[in-house]
Amino acid sequence: ELLIDSLGPKVIYISLDPPEPIKNDENSPVTVEVTIGLDEEVDPSSTPELQWVLSGQGRTAQSVQGLTKTTPTSGFAEVYEGTFTLPADGGLAEIETISFTWSAQDALQNQSNVITASQDFQVYQGELPVIPKNRISNVRQAEIAMRRAMQSAVF
Repeated sequence: ELLIDSLGPKVIYISLDPPEPIKNDENSPVTVEVTIGLDEEVDPSSTPELQWVLSGQGRTAQSVQGLTKTTPTSGFAEVYEGTFTLPADGGLAEIETISFTWSAQDALQNQSNVITASQDFQVYQGELPVIPKNRISNVRQAEIAMRRAMQSAVF
């Protein structure tokens, strides 16, 4: 059986720190660390590109800064990390979501811009928003409920 590789590296995992929902601050915009996991290695002679954009009207895509290959973890051919800083008004007028675009090639020059990882990360300012129940798992709902309780608790 002969297999022909015609696909470039796909982003199969995205993680943000801080985790979402991300509470931004107009006076001190949040810097976000993004980690991506790939299904195959990027050509070492090329530079992959990862961009992010907020969903609000008039927003434009920005490059993730300092995108660097790190030690891969189980399940990923390669892992990259980088950072970006949210704009001061990110999530201020309304809840916004962060999405990503990707471009890379493998050693066989196969290009890819495919992201199969979930990438619907919420950004807000002010009070923690209510997230539609159909969007998150029961475990995540419990975590958010606990975070709300802790934010309103007086110690």
